[in-house]
Amino acid sequence: MRGWRRWSQLSRHSLLGFVGWSGWSKVAALATAATAIAALWFTGQSLRSTEQQYALSEQGQVTERFTKAVEQLGSDKPDVRLGSIYSLERLGRDSPEDQPVILEILTSFVRTHGVTCGQPPDKTSFPVDTQAALTVIGRRSIDHDGPRLFNLNNACLAGASLFDGDFSDWAFFDVDLTGANLNAVRLTGASMTEVRLGNAAINDADLAGVGLQFAELTGARMRQVDLTGAWLDYSNLTGADLFYARLTNTHLAGANLTGADLTYANLTGAHLTGANLTGICYDHRTIWPEGFTPPQPPSCPPA
Repeated sequence: MRGWRRWSQLSRHSLLGFVGWSGWSKVAALATAATAIAALWFTGQSLRSTEQQYALSEQGQVTERFTKAVEQLGSDKPDVRLGSIYSLERLGRDSPEDQPVILEILTSFVRTHGVTCGQPPDKTSFPVDTQAALTVIGRRSIDHDGPRLFNLNNACLAGASLFDGDFSDWAFFDVDLTGANLNAVRLTGASMTEVRLGNAAINDADLAGVGLQFAELTGARMRQVDLTGAWLDYSNLTGADLFYARLTNTHLAGANLTGADLTYANLTGAHLTGANLTGICYDHRTIWPEGFTPPQPPSCPPA
């Protein structure tokens, strides 16, 4: 009996010690933390799965929108094509990684839906959808262009408007832009060999470093244009208005500048070997290359 009581007392004492152990609070805290960590892990896995499903769904929607827009671009109805062009623009903004492909599609459309080459420009009849494509291209975010080089080679765009667009480093080989509006356009480093820009408006444009060899620029209005370091060798600038033009280090070898207005123009470092300066207009504000003697006297029309 005494043994039983002693064992009972020891058991009770041990149980009380176990229950009253001061470390239980730490164990409880650890268990709570472990539970919270497990809950966060499962929540993270769930969110990751949801995000993946959302991304797949979103990509599917982008693909569907892209396919529909491209199909509509081939429609025989101008208003449907117009809607397609603006849909592609919106798609490029929503999915920047798709912008290079969209640009390829729009440039291809412009090259094949211009006007008849060689005809005088008629601004009232220039295709509305082609103009919309040019406008969309020009106002895109160039940060998403990627490494591709885009071109409008051989396009017939007489009377079109590239106003305030960014076509830097693009190629315009043998493009007809007769009478076009290129005011405030950015064409830095563009390749425009044999382009036709007769009577075009190119005021306040940035053409620094542009390649305009053998170009037709008769009667072009180019006031305050930046042609710094540009190449205009053997180009025809007869009667061009280059008032206040920046022609620093510009290559004009063999160029025809007959009757051009060079008032206020800065030709510091310009290359004028073989250039035809017959009948040019200039005054004391025109800056010539060091050591160059312009024809005398300047022939300027009445103000």
